Amino acid sequence: MKTLILILSLAFTSVTALAQYGYRTAYGLTALSASGGMAPPPVAGYTMWLTTRDATTMFTNLAHTVQAVPNNATGGRVAWWKDKSLVANGTNNVFSSSEGTARPQLTNSPALNNLNALRYITSDQNNLLSSNTLLSTPVSSSITVLVAGIMQAPGQPYGSLFTWGGGASGEMRFRRNNTADQMELYHDPSDLISGNINTNQGYIFSFRINNTANTMEIWTNLVVSASGADSGNMPASSKVGVGWMDNAGGNQFYWSGYIAEVLVYPSALSNTDMTNSINYLKTLYIP
Repeated sequence: MKTLILILSLAFTSVTALAQYGYRTAYGLTALSASGGMAPPPVAGYTMWLTTRDATTMFTNLAHTVQAVPNNATGGRVAWWKDKSLVANGTNNVFSSSEGTARPQLTNSPALNNLNALRYITSDQNNLLSSNTLLSTPVSSSITVLVAGIMQAPGQPYGSLFTWGGGASGEMRFRRNNTADQMELYHDPSDLISGNINTNQGYIFSFRINNTANTMEIWTNLVVSASGADSGNMPASSKVGVGWMDNAGGNQFYWSGYIAEVLVYPSALSNTDMTNSINYLKTLYIP
């Protein structure tokens, strides 16, 4: 009897381990290869996928010949971050920075499931920007953006998490509110503010703009924390900022905190696809 119980116990343990492995592999936790290959997000159609889980997409020089090393004072300063949607959309989307030692730093983040993330320190004036027309192709301003990250106490107001068309008509700014630890979505001229956010805690920050229904929403993890009417148009500029805002020579409004993964869809995802995409990121970073 004891032998039978032991065999059954071992069998159950093996099945459980395989099930967990399969679940983690489906979300890219173990599906890494030497080339940085990993399972794609569960919802297709994204035009941008930045992830710090794939170190082969991150380099410390603009020539992208020196791969970034996590938790390294100099070797972790990221100057070049390649968009993993390259194969999917056939473009050459790259985020780059010429700020030297003020670049965001690749480091381990305990609050994001001990995975790597880019740390933005406002006093360093970190920034990453797009040098091409990354988001100029959508025919409308419908868009869904999801970011796995952490908000920290800001060194300046309006810390920008994701921006499109900064300083131009129709610009979008997804940022920390000026007066409180809240997320704000500004789509010129419409504005929306979420509920309070806990600093130093991992979140999936998301927003969805539906140009057909003229609505905009802020999601905090799986909860719609703010919603309202949207009267904005497609941004006149295609420039995109991750962790900062190109403000046409004005204040840049840098993010203070961490950014681990960014997904952008040139459409308003359905509720089902939105939930699946958020759960994909939650499983990875805040299980």
